[in-house]
Order: sequence, then structure tokens, then C-alpha cells
Amino acid sequence: MRPIKTAIVLSLVVAAASIAVASPHHHGGRKHCRPTAAERATAAAFVAAVKQGIGEYEQVSLALLEGYRTDGMPTNSVMHYDSEEARRDGEILDPEAPESLVYANSRRGPKLLGALFTMGRPGVPGPRFGGCLTRWHTHAFCRSSAGVNRPASAGKCPPGFEVRRTGEMIHTWVVPMKGGPFAHSADERYRCWLRDIDC
Repeated sequence: MRPIKTAIVLSLVVAAASIAVASPHHHGGRKHCRPTAAERATAAAFVAAVKQGIGEYEQVSLALLEGYRTDGMPTNSVMHYDSEEARRDGEILDPEAPESLVYANSRRGPKLLGALFTMGRPGVPGPRFGGCLTRWHTHAFCRSSAGVNRPASAGKCPPGFEVRRTGEMIHTWVVPMKGGPFAHSADERYRCWLRDIDC
């Protein structure tokens, strides 16, 4: 697939000012987010670019053909499919080649929800191209002296492990989310797989 350089992406998205973005009052619970008109336009156009860029992956089989793989359990309600190639290509915010694709498991098979973009190294801040609308986030995990990783529990680790932080990341959802297109996690409505409901 054709890589899109970050600078080109951001110059393109600024031009599409007519696309609407969800109210900033619903992003990550930040009630005082007041983006500029330019930031709103950039954020909205980036969402549109991602929706177009990952549209070919509506069928998860096509994502698998492009090298996306998941380490999630088949019973997980929401699953990330990661691309090692995209993680190593040095590009960020490429709407055609995100580091991860996110799917919800449903009765009809995996449903594409959006993409996850990540920074290459911990401690390197992600660009807030949409101002307060595009807040990046991290996750805590536990690492032992032997290099074994495991999930952190409420931000804490068992003896022999120390808390580490992942690099910064940001979701871009192509389906409606209560928290907006850059919400940190998918709505409960998409976590239907284990609750015997349709989604």
C-alpha cells in the first residue's frame, strides 16, 4: 500500500474544514476543551482520511493478508490487530497503514471499529494535531528484571516487577463513539461478544 508522509497528511486534513467533529465536551471527559477552528478541521479531516484509508480492511481476512496479527483471545469482545511493518516504518499518523486495526467481535464476525496509532518510543509525545481533541494516552504494564512483561493491576505490579509505561498512542474510530472519534477506548455497545447480544 502507498505510504503517506505525516507532513502531507496533516496538510491535507487542514484543507477539509467542512467535516464535523463530535463536541469537544465529550472527549476523555475534558469539559474545558476549546479547540480552534483549524484544530477542529484538522481533526475531522484526519478521521475522514482514516476511514477512507482503512476501508479495505472491513473484512479482517484482508488485514491478515497485509500482515496484521492479533495476540488477543478469540473470545475478547474488542481485539487489536498489529502490523510489525507499520510499527517499524518510521511513519506516524499514516491513515493507510496504522500500527493497529481495532475490531469488535460480533455474531457476524469481526466488525472494523477504527485504528490505533503509536509513537515509536516511550516518552516521545504524540503530535496533538487537533489540539485538545487529540489527546494521546499510555498504559501501565509490569516488567521483571528478566524482561518478562505482564499487565499491571490498577497501576501496580507484584514483587519482582516494576511499573513501566507504553509509548503514547491514540485511537481514531470510524464508527460512532460516545467519547468522540479519539476516545481512549471503545464504547460498551461494542463489547457484545460475551453478552449474547448483537452489535
